[in-house]
Amino acid sequence: MRKATYIFTLALLSLHMVSAYAQTCHLRSVNQTKPFGLQLYYGTDGKAAFVQYDGQTGIIPLKLIRVTKGPTEYYQWAEIVKAQKNGTYQLTVQQGKVSNAFYERARDKRRFDLAEVTPNTDETVGKLLLHDILITYPVNAAESRFWLNDAAGKGSVHITGSVDAINAIRKSYVMDVNFDGYDDLAFSIPDAGMGVYQTFNIWLYDPRSKRFKALQPPNDKRSKCDCLCDVTLDQQKKLIITSCRGGARWWKDSYRITDVNRLIRVDSKEIKGNEKF
Repeated sequence: MRKATYIFTLALLSLHMVSAYAQTCHLRSVNQTKPFGLQLYYGTDGKAAFVQYDGQTGIIPLKLIRVTKGPTEYYQWAEIVKAQKNGTYQLTVQQGKVSNAFYERARDKRRFDLAEVTPNTDETVGKLLLHDILITYPVNAAESRFWLNDAAGKGSVHITGSVDAINAIRKSYVMDVNFDGYDDLAFSIPDAGMGVYQTFNIWLYDPRSKRFKALQPPNDKRSKCDCLCDVTLDQQKKLIITSCRGGARWWKDSYRITDVNRLIRVDSKEIKGNEKF
């Protein structure tokens, strides 16, 4: 049973590493008298998605309908306007290239085919829309600030980890870290040493205040890792697992999270042989 659980955890890790970049699809209508362009943003497994049309300052939330992962990825979202489904977006991604993209308008079922276009400038920020909060963060891990803007337009600036490396990339994650039924936000950057694992900063969504609050790192002298590192989730046991390398050894710490979002250490152990991989 332990082996099965560990394999499940590693599978989660692999999934997160593959899906850890917030994606931006630059699309333009095909064969239209009045062509239009848009950017479609989405995060882990198609979550936290929204659309912004060229020339428009407003954004349109997208509700994930279906996602299929693998060598070929398939996504389908409902466009939500005033709490109603206004249309459907669909696209396929293979080897980073978008195909079979279209928008179908709900009121008359009219289909608008879309083609991927090359942006005029390189992407310097990632964007997500999670719980009606617009998240904007730098892709370059040398930068340390990210921004939250709620539906009322109120904004705030927060500090996440940074590394002094020009080419290091920040990864983003949308996942329910504290198992309360609400997706949370996390970022990771390479560790400041050899860069063999990822150091995480996690913000938990509080549905009562409708805000994100930073999850404090564990503070237990018995822990082998002094940070939130290579974070994975054991959904079955509701454990948050971190792993890191100290010297020539890999270690794993397991934690439970309380109702007030405090991490309580369950155990710590060495990862032997090829367990890590």
